[in-house]
Amino acid sequence: MLALTTMLTLAGAGCAAVHAAGPTKVAAAHVTAPGSSRPATTDLSPKQRAEADAAGILAAFAVPPGAARLTQAPSAGGGALKKPPQAPGDSDLIDKAAWYRAPGTPQAVLAWESHHAPKSFARTGSGSGSAAGGVSFRFDMYALPAITRLLDSRGMLVEVIPAGANTTDVRVDAQVTWVPARAAASMISSGDVHAATLTLAPLANGHSKPPKSVSVTAKAKVAALVKLVNTMQSASPAIYAGCQPNGYGALTLTFAAQPGAHALAAAAISLDACEYTTLTIGGHHYNLGGPGPDYGHGVAVKATRAAGLTWKIPGY
Repeated sequence: MLALTTMLTLAGAGCAAVHAAGPTKVAAAHVTAPGSSRPATTDLSPKQRAEADAAGILAAFAVPPGAARLTQAPSAGGGALKKPPQAPGDSDLIDKAAWYRAPGTPQAVLAWESHHAPKSFARTGSGSGSAAGGVSFRFDMYALPAITRLLDSRGMLVEVIPAGANTTDVRVDAQVTWVPARAAASMISSGDVHAATLTLAPLANGHSKPPKSVSVTAKAKVAALVKLVNTMQSASPAIYAGCQPNGYGALTLTFAAQPGAHALAAAAISLDACEYTTLTIGGHHYNLGGPGPDYGHGVAVKATRAAGLTWKIPGY
């Protein structure tokens, strides 16, 4: 299955280079927050859960021996640690930061952290760049598993910069993005829908002819298709910026009172790149999709099965 590409915004001073780590198996955590991949409570809104999760991540940082916490960003590198070196390109973001001054070189501090970070955190990459005065900074990236349809990314950044002889200033960021609640207007009214038409767009290369559109009217099948779309998570348009098409097309579900009637709703499930879904209801467009069960290919396969079809979904 194609993976959703998370867009990152570099925010550090000067130029920065990011390096992804190799595949890492993420260990399941045994604490409620931040390690658990399940919601700790249903009493919090998604944003409040993200706030709590970020606080838990920040508290989980393994403080290097002899390090002292600072009350504000230090001035090393012209204040390079006043901002995070990068951030997810998502407006639904909580970023909590803390600063420390630790003995040792920047490389030694990062190396120590890599061996003492909580086991539930997977190291996902590293980066470096230049701050004011040509001072170099480095950072390592860690991540916890996403919580499906609630928190779509949960990360910790550890940034270091020289602060004098054998002394290092450290910035720790806990970055959590949450999935905003679906707008009430984006829900398909099942009582008005009695038919669903499935249309598979042709491949861009034209090497495969798509099957003819099929309309289903069986009550159970229509209800299953409506439920499939209504349970998808909302998504920020920012995470799809820059996604390039790969020619796999889309599967469109058109909902109506009867076959051929005016469309009450249409869900265009992209099979390209980021695999998002665009839902159109009443002339308004809603972005749906995200990690896990809401990727386009997975949703498309579920849709064809719910309709009783044996279509082969391109690229799956």
